[in-house]
Amino acid sequence: MRGDIFFVAVLLFGVCTTSQAERPAAPEQTCYWVGDSVEAEEAIREKLAQQLDSAGLDFLETSLEEILLGYLTEAYGLNIHIDKIGLHNLGIETRTKVSVNLRNVSVKTALIKLLEQLELTYYIENELLVITSQEVAHSRLSIAVYPVGDLVWTEKSKYLLYDELIDTIVQSIATETWAENGGCEAEISPCWGLLIITQTEDVHGEIKNFFETLRLCDKYRIDDPDKMVESRFHSSSESGGGISGAFSFGGFGASASAGSSKASK
Repeated sequence: MRGDIFFVAVLLFGVCTTSQAERPAAPEQTCYWVGDSVEAEEAIREKLAQQLDSAGLDFLETSLEEILLGYLTEAYGLNIHIDKIGLHNLGIETRTKVSVNLRNVSVKTALIKLLEQLELTYYIENELLVITSQEVAHSRLSIAVYPVGDLVWTEKSKYLLYDELIDTIVQSIATETWAENGGCEAEISPCWGLLIITQTEDVHGEIKNFFETLRLCDKYRIDDPDKMVESRFHSSSESGGGISGAFSFGGFGASASAGSSKASK
């Protein structure tokens, strides 16, 4: 696995190398997955992203197995595996009946809403879309490499703003899941204009959406660190001299209570 991460990082190094003189362009792809079955698993994500057909997902008191293996597998080519042990531990069987009526949404959204009824979810691993309990899925971490050179670059500073970006992520996205917050083994590591992130499938989705939104807001970005990092400290007589602070990451507003030392040059 470490070899896979190094290979992806080296592959992206030429694209993501950050210089002081010129800000890197936004990457063509938001993230690159690491693993032995990347292409097959990315194909599953693409199938989940497509819209339901005109018939939607419409079943009344139908077994979970029939909807998943009899319909979704056939209609959308999803290679679905049901974790029967994980379901059994929740007192759920594949013949458990559910009802669903959804239209004009993605296959992913329809699947999530179907599974939520039984407190189930999914993860993608070894070329399979695995249906299981939330507890099991939250223990299955995957690694993705995110090019962020365009987001952490500043015009006047020799340092990349890794700390600000990482702090913003761990303070606003699935905050209880990060190892530094006392959660599981989810971590973020900076490297060569990249962030290497270990997280669950659903949290990776949130991070990907977050980066895409930051890039949509690019016209509001401020690259001058003198203007970008604004600190305001004041004491409050009512709270006994409490201190508060604010900073702006890459020109995008955020707040923090403490600094960090995660990143280097």
